[in-house]
Amino acid sequence: MNKHILIGALCCFAIAHAIPASAQDFLDKKQVTKLFTDQTVESFNLRTGTTSFTYYSPDGKAYQERYWTVRTGQWKVDSNGRMCLSMENKPFSCRHIVKDGKKFFKYRPNSKGKQKKIIRYRQFIQGNALAKNQE
Repeated sequence: MNKHILIGALCCFAIAHAIPASAQDFLDKKQVTKLFTDQTVESFNLRTGTTSFTYYSPDGKAYQERYWTVRTGQWKVDSNGRMCLSMENKPFSCRHIVKDGKKFFKYRPNSKGKQKKIIRYRQFIQGNALAKNQE
């Protein structure tokens, strides 16, 4: 009997994690602002395997280290709670943030309009951990 309960639980766990995020899962503007402001965030691109570190300054500036290069830009949270990032004077790209257990992910709609995980935020470090690289 316990074996059947375990199999059923694993089945439901797998199904729950295969379902893309929906609007009710998205963090709101206040939550996203609090999560990123004055934080150095390690992010992992789930498609490319690229890791980057970005500092989200309270004044809206962003400093990012990726591929051993420091880039600058701006960040904001729009009225829909989407994290918006513009690096190197490119247009803002805005995406929803979802908390899944203790993990945070950035989502974007795929070609069919369904939300898909694109970034996993691995850690949030208080303050500017990239300061020495900005000199």
